Amino acid sequence: AHSGAMNLLMWQAQRHDNQVTVEPGVVFSGNPMQMPDAMAVQAKEALRMYRLVSRVGEGGWSLVGMPQEQIETRMIWLNSALLDFAAAEALARHAIERDGPTDVNVGNLMVVLNGQMRAGEAPDFAEPMLRSNPELFGTLDTFVRMSNEAGQMDRAAELCRSRIEKNPKDLLAMRWLSMIHLTYGQLDEGIALTRKTIELDPNNPNAYRVLANALRDRGDMNEAIIQLQHAIDLDEDNPMLHEMMGDMLAAMGRQDEAQKHRDRVNELLMQQQGATPHDH
Repeated sequence: AHSGAMNLLMWQAQRHDNQVTVEPGVVFSGNPMQMPDAMAVQAKEALRMYRLVSRVGEGGWSLVGMPQEQIETRMIWLNSALLDFAAAEALARHAIERDGPTDVNVGNLMVVLNGQMRAGEAPDFAEPMLRSNPELFGTLDTFVRMSNEAGQMDRAAELCRSRIEKNPKDLLAMRWLSMIHLTYGQLDEGIALTRKTIELDPNNPNAYRVLANALRDRGDMNEAIIQLQHAIDLDEDNPMLHEMMGDMLAAMGRQDEAQKHRDRVNELLMQQQGATPHDH
């Protein structure tokens, strides 16, 4: 009976929740707008049901069918959509106090702070946790993006360096630091770091693409083509990579080879659209 009651509450909560269609980018824009009244009713009903479910207590979560973090994330989002950021913030902080820092609960609080036009507080809050908890990968992504929005990329770069010093195999911090260097035109530093990420993860086509772009920008076209070919070998059906290769080969005057890659782009795009070259 208890299990049936929990399932019914969850079904009702999600049924109401599914009617709340405001995009997260609007809710957490820093200038959110009041949602339509009919949608607000659905949001309040979903919250009411989620609150009932969240009182299941220790040992009862196996009956719910949804992780506690996921329900709390939905409650934080719904409170924010209703412009009750104080309630959303309280939920996020309580989760951190109860469970310690995780990517989910720290990320929730950072997003809520950003939605209240308190984006500057979010990196301040997250930075010490990122220094002491190297497993917070998603939080590092959010931290770097918010630091960029606040014009504090030096701060993000310094944090990435500190994480790499503690763990030379911190691949995410290495990737972010390489991208920061490349974004600001520090090509030698960015290329060296990107090579290190490839040593740690040699089957990532995106890393070879980034390296090829940086080498091209530095004028090392021959090696850029070699590295881009590695990316294509790993992701042969990616039209973007063939388009890049076509442009690089054309820039070197190798027009016949460039055309083969451009033909491959057209072939892949037609396949994605459900057509074949013979249909045209």
